[in-house]
Amino acid sequence: MKCPFFLLFLLTISTLTMANDERWKTGSFEYEGFPLFLRSPYKLNYDELQILYPQFISLTHILKDVNNNGLPNKEYNQSLFEFDTFVSEVLENKRNGVTVLIETFGGKRNYYMYSTEEIDTVKLKELILNNFPDQEILIESRLDLKWGFIRAYASDWGL
Repeated sequence: MKCPFFLLFLLTISTLTMANDERWKTGSFEYEGFPLFLRSPYKLNYDELQILYPQFISLTHILKDVNNNGLPNKEYNQSLFEFDTFVSEVLENKRNGVTVLIETFGGKRNYYMYSTEEIDTVKLKELILNNFPDQEILIESRLDLKWGFIRAYASDWGL
């Protein structure tokens, strides 16, 4: 029976390929004399995605343990891995949106996302805090049909 092994082989290669497509590009900059760290997914097609996800969501995570330069303490930052993964993937997991940029600056980590109009940001905040009750987050949303926020940001910072 060579077919099941061949099928398993193809599924493994397919999974590895999809995992590689999820990589983030990163950048570090200086803004107002302080470090600014950015992460954005590779190869987002703004024109196609703006049709699916017209609602802009800004989720701000207030960092608890930061250095004088506003960046999180190394150990604290590592402890946020599960939270960071959850927040950055929460919309994608149900195909309700996409995270387009993560910005760390001045004691905060901002997750910029676009979603379907049906996403209720109050419920999204509740979902996140139910899973991570010790975190402090703020969330705002508005329609951004042309993806003006991320287009301007990407242009300003060369993303």
